[in-house]
Amino acid sequence: MNCKLFDNVDIAESVSVQCEKKGKLLNCSATCKDPNAALSGASTLKCKGKKFFPKAGALSCLSKSRVTKCGPVDAKFSFAENVDPNCDGVKTCKPSCPDGEVASISTITCFKAKKKQHKPAKGTVTCSAPAEEAPRPLDGSTTPQSLNTVLGKCGNLMSPKNKRIVNRIDSSVQMSCTPKNCKLSCVNSLHSFDADSAKWETQPIICRKKKVVPKVVEASCSLGAKQAAGNLLAPLGESSRTELEGPTCKTDFFDMYNAKAEELTVKCSGNICQAKCKNTGLAANFTWPDGSVVQKLVYKCDRGRSWKPSGGTISC
Repeated sequence: MNCKLFDNVDIAESVSVQCEKKGKLLNCSATCKDPNAALSGASTLKCKGKKFFPKAGALSCLSKSRVTKCGPVDAKFSFAENVDPNCDGVKTCKPSCPDGEVASISTITCFKAKKKQHKPAKGTVTCSAPAEEAPRPLDGSTTPQSLNTVLGKCGNLMSPKNKRIVNRIDSSVQMSCTPKNCKLSCVNSLHSFDADSAKWETQPIICRKKKVVPKVVEASCSLGAKQAAGNLLAPLGESSRTELEGPTCKTDFFDMYNAKAEELTVKCSGNICQAKCKNTGLAANFTWPDGSVVQKLVYKCDRGRSWKPSGGTISC
């Protein structure tokens, strides 16, 4: 085949090239000799006179577990030694780790094959231990929850080796992450965030350009909400607690959380209220706006006007 194309493109021995000439045009197709391998490089080659395509490059065959139609994932991603890219050879890679560990990037997708663009565009894939099983709550519930603490490219936020976060999270607080953000909650649903940590009732933790926002996360929980004057929420069963049909706040509690008064018992002390299911006596289920569900007991009326958290629903 007298074509300069083959002088400019490095073709590995593992690649088979079949050509067909039509007039002055030479059309060639490249495939892997091993059907279990995937081609890296252009699958179509053309030559006509002094013109040829591609102008340069290389053709080789790789394990399907390391390539998509966008090309070898190793070109844009760095994989730790214990990570298997686990690609299907076409569109998707789902990196896997040994011994039940969790990959820092769960999925790599080829979404623009012609431009060789993966999503995410690049990154480093490492393995970390899965989130520890959350301690059993002290409100009577006996089912522990296993929570995910890996936040995309920012990695495992609860790992002491993660330098992207200044972790000052007390053992009384647990973290639960989705692909978009992480939220904090009290391990014991009878507890609430301390006064200095109250913002974590509603504020999520996000990963922006591989940086944790906010970088410093400091949170702790205790029985009730603390103020300088002391604990506003007395222990359960104490005589200072008053049982009300509804909490004393300008915004109606049941309307705010789309809750049913016939299902809940609400007890308040000052601006702090507890909501329990009448049929179980346990903390009610709280559904965050993103759909995640936790058992939550304590709610706060902010300045006598609106409730914290400021969104979500309560059910039994």
